[in-house]
Amino acid sequence: MNELRVHGSVLRSAAPRSWRLLSLVLPAIVLLGQACNIGHDGGEAGGTSTSTTSWTTGGNGGATTGSGTSTGGGGGSGGTGTTTTSTGTGTGTGGVYRHTITIDGFNDFVLADERFDTTSSSFYGYYAWDQTYFYVGAEGADVAGGAGAGAKWLVIYIGGSPGTTLGASYGSGTPQQPVLPFDARYHVQWRMDNGATLASEWNGTAWSFLGWDFNGDAYQSGTYVEMRIPLADIGSPATLDVHLSMLNEATGGEWTWSGVPSTSFVDGADPDYTHYYSFDPNGQGKPTSYAPQ
Repeated sequence: MNELRVHGSVLRSAAPRSWRLLSLVLPAIVLLGQACNIGHDGGEAGGTSTSTTSWTTGGNGGATTGSGTSTGGGGGSGGTGTTTTSTGTGTGTGGVYRHTITIDGFNDFVLADERFDTTSSSFYGYYAWDQTYFYVGAEGADVAGGAGAGAKWLVIYIGGSPGTTLGASYGSGTPQQPVLPFDARYHVQWRMDNGATLASEWNGTAWSFLGWDFNGDAYQSGTYVEMRIPLADIGSPATLDVHLSMLNEATGGEWTWSGVPSTSFVDGADPDYTHYYSFDPNGQGKPTSYAPQ
């Protein structure tokens, strides 16, 4: 009779060949269990890294690079390493806001980001900018022209130094000349019969017309008009201080409406402006994220 010791105990068997076989199998089982554990470690080394700047080493596996691809470690005996790839999309934290508008009469401003309510129902103003231009748009029934359009204007004031808080004078009957809530250096006006687009500059004592050519820089289609103003022409400002409104200078029909911000004034004859927007053309914020000043 043969003896087999297992954990200090003595086992006797009448079948020596069976015990001899068991003595060979037991170590193999132990090794197999270890191999399975090694394989598990290999699997856990896999995973996904979303880091774009650092390196991460997973478990017993290989390194996870900052490209968004993780390489699982080599599996041990009985295990298999895996590779996982992660792809992400986003706006890019820390990015500067930019949006280029094509001047063609088609409204491609982003409504949620660039459209503003006005002091008048069913009228809207639009702002956007990129590295080269400041874009302004307006929408409302009067933009389409019609009777009296030759006396109606889209009026834009833009800040700068030297500037003034005294607006330009419109009309000969009862002139409209608003007080402005910021120092404006530039004044841009578009006539609603689409017959004139003009710009003027405060020269220290009065508003003086500039020789800007708006050919290709302003376009009206139906109830919508858009234009672009080269940032270089307004001094490449660090901040864009701006106010927009519509104005009728006809004698007996004097009126100002469609102001942006919508809190600037109450529609009427010759109101003063009380609020404006101040944008950072090199900032992250989209136009509608700014609060009126």
